[in-house]
Amino acid sequence: SSLAAILQQKGGDNPLGVIDSTDGHLGVFVLTTEAQATPPTVVNGAYHSAVGEIYHVISGTGTFVTGGTLEAPVAVPEDSARYSRAGPGESGILSNPKLVEYSPGSIFIVPPGVPHNATYEVKTRTNMLVYRFDPDRILPLH
Repeated sequence: SSLAAILQQKGGDNPLGVIDSTDGHLGVFVLTTEAQATPPTVVNGAYHSAVGEIYHVISGTGTFVTGGTLEAPVAVPEDSARYSRAGPGESGILSNPKLVEYSPGSIFIVPPGVPHNATYEVKTRTNMLVYRFDPDRILPLH
């Protein structure tokens, strides 16, 4: 599908393309999130064990969460959509994260092992391009 078509999606984290390279799989995804009435009262997040990500906000406004400590982390199930998009990792409630407002043009670089949540607070419908770097070749080619 084309970028224009994917930008019209009602939500999701969908690949534009994933290729194999000498350094692993490299992918570009579109993360679309509809506006939320209010942010959650608890800040949840996750990290990916090996996959690094760069988030580039194309449209929308909200709050991106990064860093902090995962409390009582739970492994991401291997049969989950999250695993197929970003490989193994853990998720849970975050304590002491950094909350950063975003708008079109904002960029967030998230190395492997850093807890984050791109969709914590979505003030207006948001589209982000997400570049993923997968040295273990877990992301399916697309």
